[in-house]
Amino acid sequence: MSDWEIEYYTTASGRCPVQDYLDAQSATDAAAVTAVIDLLASTGLALSAPHVRQVEGKLWELRAKARRLHRVFYFAAHGRRFVLLHGYTKQGQKAPKREIQTAQQRLADYEARREKGR
Repeated sequence: MSDWEIEYYTTASGRCPVQDYLDAQSATDAAAVTAVIDLLASTGLALSAPHVRQVEGKLWELRAKARRLHRVFYFAAHGRRFVLLHGYTKQGQKAPKREIQTAQQRLADYEARREKGR
């Protein structure tokens, strides 16, 4: 089976939040997150715990561990494509509501701009 495409969400102003997050990490941590992103691309919807977890609705959490615990929120879009929305460093037991809200806002923005472009 072929790989899934990975798309990095880009804001209307051209920023790429997940790439910005990766660029701010150490080489070791960025490599760990990138490895799990690559695993998602090659495994697709079959990827399961401990690498992924459904947050709510379309929103999923990709999990990576290096020196610190990293999370990347994403969703599956039409056409065998995953859209990476938001990355953060995990610090507590649960994902902070503001991190989930940020990902949900980006998902809504992505879909609205996608729909507008049709």
